[in-house]
Amino acid sequence: MIEIRNVGKSFNGVPVLQGINLEIPTGSLTAIVGTSGSGKTTLLRTINRMIDATEGTIRIDGVDNRTLVGHELRRRIGYVIQNHGLFPHRTVFQNIATVPGLLGWARQRISERVDELLDLFSLAPARYRPRYPSELSGGEQQRVGVARALAAEPKLLLMDEPFGALDPIIRAKAQDDLMAVRARLGTTVVMVTHDMSEALRLADRLVVMGEGRILRAGSPADILSDPGSAFVAAMVGADERSFRLLSLRRVGDALEPGTAQGEPLDANMDARAALGALLWSGRPVAPVTVEGRTVGIVRSERLAALARNPNA
Repeated sequence: MIEIRNVGKSFNGVPVLQGINLEIPTGSLTAIVGTSGSGKTTLLRTINRMIDATEGTIRIDGVDNRTLVGHELRRRIGYVIQNHGLFPHRTVFQNIATVPGLLGWARQRISERVDELLDLFSLAPARYRPRYPSELSGGEQQRVGVARALAAEPKLLLMDEPFGALDPIIRAKAQDDLMAVRARLGTTVVMVTHDMSEALRLADRLVVMGEGRILRAGSPADILSDPGSAFVAAMVGADERSFRLLSLRRVGDALEPGTAQGEPLDANMDARAALGALLWSGRPVAPVTVEGRTVGIVRSERLAALARNPNA
């Protein structure tokens, strides 16, 4: 989907990006992480040319992004920022309809698309269409912001700290919404986040930046297993690496035959959360279900063994 070749960016002669080379596969979710000032947001914004690179090329679906007029390029790419950026004087319907309207979609098509997205984000169209942003909770504003970014059916969605202003419970729900929408639409997502747990939970690929350069890129499991440097190890949480790796496994990976009493755990639940649930409740074993059907059991000792030896 995206090919970034030798991209650099300087402001007033000061380099902010240096020698960036990166490929982002179609349909993937790539999380860009790094310390403040590492260049991650600048890199994101060079993709949709909110900032033009000083050197190098960026191709989207094989097309050099510099060959397209800036505003036309941006209408083809969804963009979500931390504070949602909703127009306060426009209703939910009008906010979501913004880009399709600019693209000249027919009214009926726009109306159907708005309702489709509201349903997708569990926002009843009859109830939410006429509301203004000030009448929504923070979580609802965030969902409308993502819906607006997806309204014109972009293949690519850029997200800059999209969940940073949400409280932990709403944030987790928003992350679940994103994963569900991505699974349904197949959208390629590039996300900037400072939250390593969020990056590890959501991303297929992780890009760690420092001082305007890419220090490490790969799957979360690869980077956790082999950070490559002390700085990257610190970024991904070297002291918690075993448990972070455990969060990439699923309960189904530790499934055993048998039966057990008590609240079941879903086979797709991450193994770290499952271990925490068992330890919190004082249970050594729990039944495991798939779509409500019991398929076996999982033991806390088996999950703990996975944490000690992720390759087991």
